[in-house]
Amino acid sequence: MNPYKLREIVSFLREQGKNLVTVTGDPVGPTELVQCFGLNEVLTPTELDIVVAELCVLAETENVMDRLRQPML
Repeated sequence: MNPYKLREIVSFLREQGKNLVTVTGDPVGPTELVQCFGLNEVLTPTELDIVVAELCVLAETENVMDRLRQPML
């Protein structure tokens, strides 16, 4: 996948997906996020896999960073 295409898509989804939540109040997962924005209609299955994998890595990183930012007791 074109690295510029990947970077722009992930950046867009990261910004737009911050406030998206499920009906139960949980954050929307990578697969659902891709579907919400209709990327399954414009990307190949391989490209979708790459974007979802990148979003998973991003979510994991953000979770770790959130934990690091919490005050120590």
